[in-house]
Amino acid sequence: GHTRHEGLELGLAGPLAGWLHLSLATSHAEHTYVDWVVDPVRGIDYSGKEMETAPRDISRLSLTAAPAFARGGSLTVEGERLGTYWMDAANTHRYEGHTLLHLRASVPIPGGLVAFARVSNVTDERYAESASYTTSRGEELAPGLPRAFFVGVELDWRRR
Repeated sequence: GHTRHEGLELGLAGPLAGWLHLSLATSHAEHTYVDWVVDPVRGIDYSGKEMETAPRDISRLSLTAAPAFARGGSLTVEGERLGTYWMDAANTHRYEGHTLLHLRASVPIPGGLVAFARVSNVTDERYAESASYTTSRGEELAPGLPRAFFVGVELDWRRR
């Protein structure tokens, strides 16, 4: 067989203000079976179809605030988008993609320690970590994590 993969990736990062930082990473790609005959006797030919489990669009946008009064602490809001994709090579079942929102914060504490917290999937969105379809098993969705909270303390050797 023969496949084609074409796309564009873009990454931008920089300060919006002295204490506010923006970061964007995005890609748009098309993954196509150009010549992909699986079973010529049964007429199974995926030529011209999009490849399964290959989203066209993937993006991540984050905004980090680290004002001077936070003394090295920061707060980050991050959005993550996974676009739609076909769940099977025949392009008959589609996963609609998902958008997730995450929060992270960190605060330095004496002794070179940094306290941190993270909330993943803030809106408790139901989504699939992966999605596929076969005629024998039907649609299979591996569920993504629900809203999750993480807290901890780490040692920052640079601050000791």
